[in-house]
Amino acid sequence: DIVKDCIRRHTQLQSRLLEAGPLFRAEQDRQAFAPPAPHAGLDLYGQLLAPLLPLPVEQSTRATDAFFAHGTGLRTPTSVRIGDLVDLLLTPPLEREHLGAEMPEPDLIATPDDSRFSEEQLARAMTLLDLEHDAPRRLSGLLAEARRTGDADLPYLVALL
Repeated sequence: DIVKDCIRRHTQLQSRLLEAGPLFRAEQDRQAFAPPAPHAGLDLYGQLLAPLLPLPVEQSTRATDAFFAHGTGLRTPTSVRIGDLVDLLLTPPLEREHLGAEMPEPDLIATPDDSRFSEEQLARAMTLLDLEHDAPRRLSGLLAEARRTGDADLPYLVALL
């Protein structure tokens, strides 16, 4: 009884999977070649601002609050189409003169090298870490070898690298 039920479910699943490919491609074609949805334009001046200007502030706040509560807010991002993306990437950038005056280059001052580790310590740490690929070593062994050199900062540098 259980085996028959499993076989029945398996055949149902297999038939649905076989139907899914053409259905998916048909829906993809429908969405790809559908004309873009028209968006109704909003005339802020004619529909919101002009009727509210003659009203006192107490009466106009109700309408403006309702507009901004429903008219603005989170928007789901639109799906990206390859054609739009290619057009966007191939469009030359617009000249922007509204960004203001050009920023002057800052005067950079070289800071003194206050590194905790010297070049010699770095070279010794790199020789310790230069390992064969087929012979891995434990970090504890590397740290013990760094401690044996007598340099107190070398194990810390090996652990950092």
